[in-house]
Amino acid sequence: MTKLGNKVVEGVKETEPNEVLTMLTNEAGCEISSSDATVKIMVTTIPPNLKKIDPTMHLPMKVMKGSLAAVRHARWFDENAQHSSIKVLIRVLKYMRMRFDGLEPLNPWIIDLLVSELKDPYSVSFSQGYWLSIGRHRNGTTKLH
Repeated sequence: MTKLGNKVVEGVKETEPNEVLTMLTNEAGCEISSSDATVKIMVTTIPPNLKKIDPTMHLPMKVMKGSLAAVRHARWFDENAQHSSIKVLIRVLKYMRMRFDGLEPLNPWIIDLLVSELKDPYSVSFSQGYWLSIGRHRNGTTKLH
C-alpha cells in the first residue's frame, strides 16, 4: 500500500509541485490529504477474482469485499442522486445523524436510499400530524422526538 500511495503522491507533485501532501496507509488502502481535501484510495478487484485471492499475497477477503461495496455505493449514488438538492439533503441528514443520538441507526446507505426516493426534491412537505421536535435534556444531550 505504501508504494501505491507514494506513487500517487509523486504523480500529483509532478502536476502540482507546490502542493503539500500527506499519505497514511490503512487496512483497505491509503488516504492522501492536502490542506483542502482528502482522497481515500481503496483496493479491490472484480467479483469473479475474489475467489482467486491468495491470503499470503493480497489484502484480506473482508477488506476487499468492503472496498467493492464502496465502489458499488459510489456508482449507485451517481445514478440516483443527480439533483443538487438531493445531495444537500443527504449532507443535512448525515449531519443530523452525527448530532442526534436517535438517528444513529441510519447508515449512509439508508440515508441515500431514503432521499433518493424523493421524485421531486422541491415537493417535500410535512402534512398535519408529522412533527419533529428537538429537545435538550438535563444531562446536555440533544434528542429527536
